[in-house]
Amino acid sequence: MTSRSLFRAAILVLITNAFGALAHAAEPRFQNVALLAARDRVSLVFELTGEPRDVATRRVSAAVLELDAGPVAMPARPTSFMAPPGTRFVMGVSLQSGNGVAGGRLKARITLLERARSEVRIVGRRVYVDFSPDPALTMVEGPALSRVEGLPTTALTERAGPARPAAPTVAGPAGPPPAAAPVANPAYRATMQTAIERFEQLKPFILSATTSPSEPVLKAVGSTLAGIQGLLASVDVPTDSRQAHDALSSAVAAAVTAMNPTFTGDRAAQARQALSLFEQAKN
Repeated sequence: MTSRSLFRAAILVLITNAFGALAHAAEPRFQNVALLAARDRVSLVFELTGEPRDVATRRVSAAVLELDAGPVAMPARPTSFMAPPGTRFVMGVSLQSGNGVAGGRLKARITLLERARSEVRIVGRRVYVDFSPDPALTMVEGPALSRVEGLPTTALTERAGPARPAAPTVAGPAGPPPAAAPVANPAYRATMQTAIERFEQLKPFILSATTSPSEPVLKAVGSTLAGIQGLLASVDVPTDSRQAHDALSSAVAAAVTAMNPTFTGDRAAQARQALSLFEQAKN
């Protein structure tokens, strides 16, 4: 190979490396999560150092939405954020850890307080996930609950379709009336279901708060747990449900203790005990 060919090859290598370095430097890095609340909308804002190439969302359930964007270099440790008490729609966000270098993905798990319509949009280096009331849902009167900060006092149900005409009945021989089926307490069951769902949604934030405790996060999680306590205390408990109710109340009380910023014991062990009591209460 001539000296001129060697020189051209060296220049080509330098140009290739330079473009590679520029591409690496231009890849967005995660910076922060912000929350913007308006009268009828709440927006989660994922702030990056640059615009991602692709963004997608996936509805896991009515209470969980996942966001995937990339390529984005993420911090090496997982992170969780709690929305301030009283925020509508959004309870918190859990971010999957990365390796802190190029080629990663922004993977966020968003936990919701209520059913909502979601839309994602990219504005420069910011990714917005907007939550607003779902027009496919209608508010119906729920159980009589005392107002608890951070928890809805009404239930949401899907809008029912047009009523079908009742099937014609055929007269038959008279007989003894059917035995009446036992009637459950619908208000109590609805309240318990709400309390269990709220605690279930809080589990990753409880674990995250004990791993990296900070006073704002502990207070935010503790405030929501205190709301669940108030919910459990607001209902009359049927005699046959007392044992399960007490078990759930004990689980919530243990979690409240673990989230107390002034707690001086083993916070992680206290949280594990709370989660264990919760699993027992569900069974």
